[in-house]
Amino acid sequence: MERIPLLFDKMIKPEWFDFALERFVSSDSEDALRTELRDWLKSEDLSQVSIDKTIRVLQKVVGFRSTLTKSELQELYNRLNQLTPDERAHERLQMLIQNNAFFSDCVQCIRRRALNGATFITVMEMYEALQKQYGYRQSVTRRIRYVLQTLAAFGCLENRDRVWHFKDDSPLL
Repeated sequence: MERIPLLFDKMIKPEWFDFALERFVSSDSEDALRTELRDWLKSEDLSQVSIDKTIRVLQKVVGFRSTLTKSELQELYNRLNQLTPDERAHERLQMLIQNNAFFSDCVQCIRRRALNGATFITVMEMYEALQKQYGYRQSVTRRIRYVLQTLAAFGCLENRDRVWHFKDDSPLL
C-alpha cells in the first residue's frame, strides 16, 4: 500500500493563523514570509524543528503554498478583519479543511461521530477510523493529536481526561 502523506506536522493556534495570513498579504516572496514567521514564532518557545513544521503547515493553508490565489487570500484577510478574533473560528476552520486533506478527513470523522449522537471522541477512535486510509503507522496518531489540539485552540473541542469533548457552540459541528 502506498503511503498517503499526512502533511499536518504541528498544532496551529488561531493567532498564528491570523499572523501568517496578515504577513502573507503584504509579502512578496515565500522566503521573506518564512523569515518573518520564523522570527515571530521564536517567541513561542518552540524548537527550531517545531518552528519549521509550523511554518510548513501555515504556508500550505494561508501562504505561498495554499490552494488559493493571493487575491482569494486577500479577500479572506479582508473578511477576517471585519470580525473579532473570536468570530473568526468558522473561516479559519474552513481554510484548514480546504487546504489540508488529513485535517479534513479528521474533521469528517468527528462530524460522523457527532451525527451518530456522540459527544466526544478519543485519539484511538479516530485512528481506527482513519487507519485504512492512512495506514497502520505511529505518525498517524501523532498527527491526529495535532489536529485535535488545533481544534481545541480554535474553540471546537475540549480535552478532559484524554477524551476530546465536542463543545455545544463549536463551529465544527
